Amino acid sequence: MLGKPKQPRRTPSLLEMLIATILSQNTNDKNSHRAYTALRSRFPRWQDVASAPRSQIVETIRSGGMANQKGKQIQEALAFVKNRFGRYSLASIRTKTSNTILRELTEIRGVGVKTAACVLLFSLKRDVFPVDTHVHRICTRLRLSEGGNAC
Repeated sequence: MLGKPKQPRRTPSLLEMLIATILSQNTNDKNSHRAYTALRSRFPRWQDVASAPRSQIVETIRSGGMANQKGKQIQEALAFVKNRFGRYSLASIRTKTSNTILRELTEIRGVGVKTAACVLLFSLKRDVFPVDTHVHRICTRLRLSEGGNAC
């Protein structure tokens, strides 16, 4: 029996979860957590991350792997959020429908349905099931899904 998973004491904000999920791509939990912790320690405010030289971001998150790509993606995501919502926060989308949030988050370059679904699940406790493309393909073949974005 696997038991009940431990829940964090504090639910991360949508933007925190978005950046953490970007850092989790193509690596394990230990490395992505190390990279996120290092990023927030060195740059405590999102505006600090957004305005820092990319080389400093890359150096800071290197433990998470693919640091060049992730550094660029994080800064582009922060620029998108600032331009769209006027500040480094996604709080204004909290009350929107899950489909609307998925649509808005996937407008950010490099943010796919799985990343957006992780934000919905872990920050908003929405009833979504993030799956990667391989699991999605299997669910569709087994007719567990109708070819949509979730299993």
